Amino acid sequence: MSLVAFWESIIFPLPPDLILIPMSLARRDRALVFAGLATIFSVFGGIIGYLLGSLFWTEIGKPLTASLGYSEVYTSFEILFERYGILIVIIGALTPFPFKVIAILSGLMGYSFTSFLIAAFFSRGLRFYIIAGIIFIWGSKIDSLLKNYLGLVFIAFTSILIGAYVFFN
Repeated sequence: MSLVAFWESIIFPLPPDLILIPMSLARRDRALVFAGLATIFSVFGGIIGYLLGSLFWTEIGKPLTASLGYSEVYTSFEILFERYGILIVIIGALTPFPFKVIAILSGLMGYSFTSFLIAAFFSRGLRFYIIAGIIFIWGSKIDSLLKNYLGLVFIAFTSILIGAYVFFN
């Protein structure tokens, strides 16, 4: 699970929740440990994404943006990110929106690394600990619910993922 959480923050397309939930259901006594691992490794991956955004912006993005005549648009977006960066990172880390995009964008925009780390740890931790906490407390009920209604849960979850993908793209 640690590898999935790490790589999801850089390139992997599936969220760690897909591993966290079944692992936590299988070992409810370790659900909070799994949430901690998901948080730590997700943020470590986010750090790599942040650095990639920063590096590629300096080397490739900035010259390309200037040559295409989008410097003004970039400046407008940079101002928006300066004003609402903390909200962008928190909302992006809490929702199904791919965290890798937020991490890379934070580096690209030159957002404060310290603020990024604080927001990422807070929001990724909140997300994973809420999931693990629910399973830790009500795991047997959730497990029987999933066993009885797995098909319906799968359809609902898939619909939510597709809806989020369509909405954010």
